Amino acid sequence: MAQFGAVFAVGALSRWRPRQYSIQDLRNAHPEWYREDLETLFSLLRSRVIAPRVFRTVPLESAREALQMVSDGRVEGKLILTV
Repeated sequence: MAQFGAVFAVGALSRWRPRQYSIQDLRNAHPEWYREDLETLFSLLRSRVIAPRVFRTVPLESAREALQMVSDGRVEGKLILTV
């Protein structure tokens, strides 16, 4: 929280302003950048240079419980719902 507050304090004291990042805005404004980045990301995943941290895999029928785990802050990594 201290780091979060410091970012906004610095922003308030300078001409720099924090902005919300939106992947959809990037995709819409620069579809060629988006596609290139996505291809790079999938290449890194395929070659296992990067790997998402999977917390748990649960069936879709347990989505309510999965959402509760996320809401309670019990999830560390990705929670995957399977169909």
